[in-house]
Amino acid sequence: MNLNSSVKTMLNGSGTTNNKWSGVAFLIKNKLKKYIIKFVPITERIAVLYLNTAYKPTILLNVYVPPKLTERMLFLEHLDNVISSLPKRYNIIAMGDFNTKIGHDITYKVSNTIGHTTVYNSNDKDGKKLLQICFDNNLKIENTFFKHKPPHLMTFSRGGHSSQIDFFLSNIHSWFADVKAILNINISDHKLIKAHIIIRSDEWRNNNTRRIHSTIRTTPEQPTKWHFTNINKTTYNETICSGLARIIQLFPTKPLEECWSDFKSAIFHAYNNLNHSQIPKREWLSANTKNLILSIKNDRSRNLELWKRI
Repeated sequence: MNLNSSVKTMLNGSGTTNNKWSGVAFLIKNKLKKYIIKFVPITERIAVLYLNTAYKPTILLNVYVPPKLTERMLFLEHLDNVISSLPKRYNIIAMGDFNTKIGHDITYKVSNTIGHTTVYNSNDKDGKKLLQICFDNNLKIENTFFKHKPPHLMTFSRGGHSSQIDFFLSNIHSWFADVKAILNINISDHKLIKAHIIIRSDEWRNNNTRRIHSTIRTTPEQPTKWHFTNINKTTYNETICSGLARIIQLFPTKPLEECWSDFKSAIFHAYNNLNHSQIPKREWLSANTKNLILSIKNDRSRNLELWKRI
């Protein structure tokens, strides 16, 4: 393979030197070589590349699902095991020829595994398996989240028939700005698929989340303040222990949410039934500050013209 000197190639495949079959490869620019942690060839159809990116490592998987129907399901099972074994705290991007058709499926659309831009109305058998793999591993099929004209959605063409069988899968949807097929580059019956990825750091994510939350923030519920200084600790402990003992007996038979609600009720009940002094409410403004504001308002109303000049 003749490559530009600025490109580094990592190839994993099988077959003869001049005729590579079922191989997958990564082409990396030499200036990005310093970010490579390691390259792990799993099989001739699966290769894994570990990169050192913004705030945690990113794992790239290059996948080529067998075209033969008899081999696909077994391969997808193996792919599921490979993805499941990867560290979930890392960024994961899987890409390649999956030889499956992903269609409209309301179950996976609700779970946000797929978006609204699906080419087909239904999945084939292997497509359902791929969707289940994505759902189990918290991956999204990025091609389905970006709206384009049909030529930019179809990734494979042969004999006048086009289909979408090449995908990007990822657990970092916020990094993807666009995914589409590139036209007019005919090197095989598969089109090149281009993903526009913006690597975002923790600082960006925190700032962006803060900005979003600021637009929908409502007044939070004030926490209950308890004053334990003047209560009888022994009596309180006995009261709460007797209430919790009854809940613990029912713990195996009740849902966790109900048990937590019962725990809260028992703690509140034990405290409210004891003699205790409540913390007095604090005024936001002192009496002197309120009087000063009132006097300023009165002066302003009496000397409106003077205030306007000021």
